Amino acid sequence: MFPSTCGRYRRNKKTWCNVSIFAYDVFEGFQAGLETCAVVLDLEDAYNKVPITYLIHMLTLLNIDTLLIRWIAKALVERKVALQCGSWYSAPITISPGLPHGSPLSPVLFNVFTIMITKQQLSGRGRTLSFADDIMVY
Repeated sequence: MFPSTCGRYRRNKKTWCNVSIFAYDVFEGFQAGLETCAVVLDLEDAYNKVPITYLIHMLTLLNIDTLLIRWIAKALVERKVALQCGSWYSAPITISPGLPHGSPLSPVLFNVFTIMITKQQLSGRGRTLSFADDIMVY
């Protein structure tokens, strides 16, 4: 489902893979007398700015099971939190929709959100690499 240039969050793809790909490409370019120019995008507050309707649309285009899409949509839109201190619990309150920080599902869903960008590859020696909410083009 994800492009091969998507770091981690894919079977048998370790965190450091894209770093080593970039380092290798820079080294190869250096050996050939070429310069490397890289643009790195680190999107501020990225998880909170994902439009849920677009994310659901992308999941549909990727032929994800409808029941799973509905479950994801409900989990992202109908978010409630409560505080606990010892045996005391606060009343739950509804919080704004978005990808929850710290959830293992959030980076995967963010990769779905950015898949139209990250699947595009440059012709020639350049690449587009991604890791969660960071994208590198060189």
